[in-house]
Amino acid sequence: MQKAKKAFLLLLTLGLFAFSGALAGCGGDVNYPDYKNPANGGSISGAYDGKYIVSVVSMGGMRLSGVRISAKLNGEEKVSGISQNGVIEFTLPAGAYDLVVDESTLPDGYYIPADAHYATKAELSTATVAVPSRVISTTAESGTRYNVGDVMHNFSFTETSGTRYTLSELLETRKAVVLNFWFSTCIPCQSEFPAIQKAYEAYGDKLAIVALSNRDSMHTITDFKEDFGLSFYMGPDQAGITGFFNVKGFPTTVIVDRYGVVAYRSQGTEQNESVWKALFNRYTADNYTQEGNNGNTGNDPNPDIPDSWTPVDPSLSMPESAEFESTILGEGATGKVTDFRPETNENDAPFSWPWNIGSDEGGHYAFATNNKADFSYAILYSTVRLSTGDVLSYEYNTDTESGYDILYVQIDGKIAAQHSGNSGGWKRQFGIYVADHDVELQLSFSYLKDPQDPPENPETDTVRIRNITVTDIKDADETVDYRESAVNKLTLSNGKYNANLIAPGESGNDTRYYKIRYTDPNGNPSESLLFVDILSATPWAEKHAGINFQYAGQRRESSLYNVAYWLMSNVDDTDREEILFTFGDKAMRDLIIESFYVQEFSDNDLLPVTRDIQNMLVTFTRKFCQDKQLEYYEDQWLELCFYFNHIGQMHATKPGTRFDNKPCARYHNPVEGLSYTHAITLNSEGTNLTEQVVVDKILSYQGGGKWYSFTPKQSGVYYFYSTMARNDRTTDPCLSIYDPANIAYDVMLMHMDNDIRHTSFVNPQRENFYAYVRLEAGKTYAIQACMFVPGATGKYTLHIERVGNDPVQVLRVCSTGDGAWIDPTTYDAIPVARADDGYYHAVTADHDYGSVVYIDFVHPNFYDQNDHSLYEIVRAGIFDTIDKNYTQKMLEYYNRSIAGKDKNDELYGLIEADQELVDLLNALTSTIDGDSPEAYAWLMFGCYYETYGA
Repeated sequence: MQKAKKAFLLLLTLGLFAFSGALAGCGGDVNYPDYKNPANGGSISGAYDGKYIVSVVSMGGMRLSGVRISAKLNGEEKVSGISQNGVIEFTLPAGAYDLVVDESTLPDGYYIPADAHYATKAELSTATVAVPSRVISTTAESGTRYNVGDVMHNFSFTETSGTRYTLSELLETRKAVVLNFWFSTCIPCQSEFPAIQKAYEAYGDKLAIVALSNRDSMHTITDFKEDFGLSFYMGPDQAGITGFFNVKGFPTTVIVDRYGVVAYRSQGTEQNESVWKALFNRYTADNYTQEGNNGNTGNDPNPDIPDSWTPVDPSLSMPESAEFESTILGEGATGKVTDFRPETNENDAPFSWPWNIGSDEGGHYAFATNNKADFSYAILYSTVRLSTGDVLSYEYNTDTESGYDILYVQIDGKIAAQHSGNSGGWKRQFGIYVADHDVELQLSFSYLKDPQDPPENPETDTVRIRNITVTDIKDADETVDYRESAVNKLTLSNGKYNANLIAPGESGNDTRYYKIRYTDPNGNPSESLLFVDILSATPWAEKHAGINFQYAGQRRESSLYNVAYWLMSNVDDTDREEILFTFGDKAMRDLIIESFYVQEFSDNDLLPVTRDIQNMLVTFTRKFCQDKQLEYYEDQWLELCFYFNHIGQMHATKPGTRFDNKPCARYHNPVEGLSYTHAITLNSEGTNLTEQVVVDKILSYQGGGKWYSFTPKQSGVYYFYSTMARNDRTTDPCLSIYDPANIAYDVMLMHMDNDIRHTSFVNPQRENFYAYVRLEAGKTYAIQACMFVPGATGKYTLHIERVGNDPVQVLRVCSTGDGAWIDPTTYDAIPVARADDGYYHAVTADHDYGSVVYIDFVHPNFYDQNDHSLYEIVRAGIFDTIDKNYTQKMLEYYNRSIAGKDKNDELYGLIEADQELVDLLNALTSTIDGDSPEAYAWLMFGCYYETYGA
């Protein structure tokens, strides 16, 4: 929800500056389970002398599709139709027709009141059927997934005060309910709560906020709420609402409007109080409707965006290109930077403010004219023609609302730089683009002002540019790594470029990547990793496919991925179960998809070329030429590749490191550890090792984190565990191990995300993981070290120790969800069963009896939020409130649990769970709302032995 990000996505994904919004889920194409989709309207006998346009909408104004309506006259049906995008067109003689809704076709949650009457009028050609909705009274079924536009099922939650509420009850007195999905160690969640609290204090009488955590106990949530001084509702997500919204990233915010409809969803952090106030105001306003910007599809919230951009002041105009060229171009730019122009798209031009030319004691500059216009934008386009080695630079001067009013600099519609806040005078942006081959591109400067309050003195809200230059990279006075096309200046002969490639493992190349040798601009022999770009148009596209292609009415860039996905796959097959490409096998398909995600997080926007990637490039180019009946040649794949040149100083003692202590792009692996294809090799010498894991890039493919390869020298049981800074409340480590190196990502040897050993129950670092795994010598394992919550970052230390050959038994707690409930009647714990010996046992994966289950009397447990032991609960007289005999029986069990045992004994205070003891605990836990003996809540006190490495 960060505003800077919103504007970024606006430019990046839309390209044009136009907004439209509608609630998703009820409009557009609809599947009709019980009806064929008839043509709009129908026919009746007699003359056709009128057309009725019937709008089918929710009570809040949202268009409803798939609703069957009949037009009746004196009880006789004359015509019927099904709404498409909220509209039905009836051809009928003018008259007053009753409009009857087939309630079976209404979306879930919508209903027709008993006294409702819908009809046409003879004197009007339009009619409206407004259908109310309300929270569905039943609870949602397992597997439910809510989208924006759906009516929610009712659910209940228990607040930290102990009071239980339902969604429907809250909406009886409030105009909206805000659901915030969070957890206590989530720093982004923590960072936005102060702003939410301040906004809530202003709107708390109009809406309710319900912050639900599926990770924390009530005790943790209560402490958190007190520590942060929060006054809105907070509690554990016992109803599983987090899963119903398929929440993958935290925090996520959802708003349920007064009609029970999911009206808004966003993921991300917003620390600006005014943004929350604008959001709350929108959904509590008396004139709230479900159309326009009130609807949100979930990609980005934009709660503070007005209904329209501010139109251009008609008195303003943009100078001719020649005037810009004569005043703001600097060294080498004349003739190469031309055609300065405004926005010409007819839909956007009325809102695109011009740039103009000004001057001060420092000379001439171009400036954006929308500095006093809230929620406005100004665009200046130009055409740039560069030769290989040309460096495009400019100077800028900004004094804007930092983070909110932003100058974006775009190259061919992609953001290359952005400036906001006070630049402190003129600054130089060197090397906004370095040409790796002869190229023509579009350069634009776009200044966006948001609708927040401008600075105190709007006269200082300025954005200026000047001194656009084009220089030769060889003359750079800064240290620069710049990329060049792998085939630049090379000769193609008999299908081969005279490229000096070094394959992995050959000629001293001890990496898994291709290298290329070349002569640098100063005539010196040099070497670089070879990189590929699968996400952008390359010299290959210019030569064979064209920079862009049309698909489904959209212009798409001819990147390898786009061409493969849209033109060389089964994407158009409506019966397909998965995407398959027309070249290569599924392994190559997986490699392409993995590469798509990995390149998005590359340090240099490229991928180093492995043997598998090189094979993929060859297979792709060969198949493309075959399909298009174009000439194919052996080295065509190189036209998708690049390498890095280096200008400037290098570090004297660290080869491959620049003088500014940055890695030189020629040698740096920009995607190291982002996937198994680019895994970091762990040193397997010896029996113990540690690895500092830094998760700083949120890779969506296969869960993110860092990938490692590990090949043990000795077989045996290995102990994996994590440690982190003791006061770290932000990190939640997680580890998965796959076997073997040629992994299928769904074949997992071990997954771990918490330390659930009994001895660690009261450890404040329980978020650390542990596991014992049997590994074979000489076999390479894939290790994924990440965070439990997708989208989280952090740092921790991974430890790997060989502990021997024998299996390891670990005493661990029976609770598997950190004290959580799967639903109001089922506690999240291991499966157990009573055996012939009369005791309860853990049920193994092969459905056999495992370890006996012990009840712990002397340590903290999941039942009590204040870390009281079961013995302390008994002594406090809690069981007396159930049955006075129960206290005596529980004390007898306690005495047996410690009899003859040393206090250092692992089983001190633990006793086997027989049926009588379980019945006693069930009598206690049944005081929990919704509990029953079948809930297995007694396992809150249980632990058992788990065997690893067998």
